[in-house]
Amino acid sequence: PVMFSDITGRVVSTFENPNVLGEFLITLLPLFILLPVLSRKVWKKNGSFLLLAVAFACLYFTWSRGAWICAVFSIVLFAMLSSKKLFSAMVWVLLLTPIGVSLISSTEFWHRLTSIGNLADSSTSYRVFIWRAVFNMISDFFGSGIGIGGEAFSKVYIGYSFAGIETAPHSHSLYLQLLVEGGILHLLFFCATVFFVLQ
Repeated sequence: PVMFSDITGRVVSTFENPNVLGEFLITLLPLFILLPVLSRKVWKKNGSFLLLAVAFACLYFTWSRGAWICAVFSIVLFAMLSSKKLFSAMVWVLLLTPIGVSLISSTEFWHRLTSIGNLADSSTSYRVFIWRAVFNMISDFFGSGIGIGGEAFSKVYIGYSFAGIETAPHSHSLYLQLLVEGGILHLLFFCATVFFVLQ
């Protein structure tokens, strides 16, 4: 509330958490970008652009810094893999559309984005203390893990937590969560799966 008094609310949809909504939107962005390109009829193309604009607006109002960064990375990667024309067109659209101009000139956006890593932000310091506790958990359960699920995490985490952060639903990191829940083999299996999917 102190650092971001200009942000009066965050969009959550049915996910109860704006960061999770951001993750959901990121997975759909390539599809939303591709729809206007594939649409042949003008009304379908216009509708697709409208859908894309709504998705970007929704992503913006999650105020999820991680989602913003991942969205930019995934869009750039998608455009580069698709075609050079699509990539250059997206750059111009981002720079010249009212949405792009308002994002670039928005002080709230830049203030929020540049606060990543600032320990004065309660969201950042909260995660850092959770990660420290999780690293201690991992050192004790590196081989076997603590068991899968939020209930197992909550029961074990309380014994490792720092004062003021006694409850946490998860580790706020997919890789740490996999490692703490199932041990090193769990994390290696996940990494191998991702590798083979990318292949």
